[in-house]
Amino acid sequence: MGAGEIGSGHSVTALYEIIPAGEGDTGDDGGLKYQTVGDLVDSTELLTISLRYKAPNGSKSTLLSYPVESGSYSPVLSEDLSFAAAVAEFGMVLRDSENRGNADYDTVLALAEPCIHRDTDGYRKEFLRLVEMAKEQ
Repeated sequence: MGAGEIGSGHSVTALYEIIPAGEGDTGDDGGLKYQTVGDLVDSTELLTISLRYKAPNGSKSTLLSYPVESGSYSPVLSEDLSFAAAVAEFGMVLRDSENRGNADYDTVLALAEPCIHRDTDGYRKEFLRLVEMAKEQ
């Protein structure tokens, strides 16, 4: 993922597909932490999240890195993560992305529909309506 700027007081959600070490083409090693070409590294970490920030009016960035341990993994998605994944999947379906796998409008709806019961502002229901409209085209 490329660098981007996020203004003070704003937030962003980044979704990543995690491909376990040894599965799939890694191409250039890109500074891999959890494997070397052909060899897996013995670790309890799933991944490391790294970000940089600058203080307001600052010129030097500070690096923060946080390892995510394998014990924190849960195969059950939270409602918010499931809905965010549905939105990302919808974008890939609309763009006919080569990375969409078997995603289609029905899989988007299957991810998003269970997430609308806490929809206090109506945005999630509106998203479902947009997916249905796109599906009808």
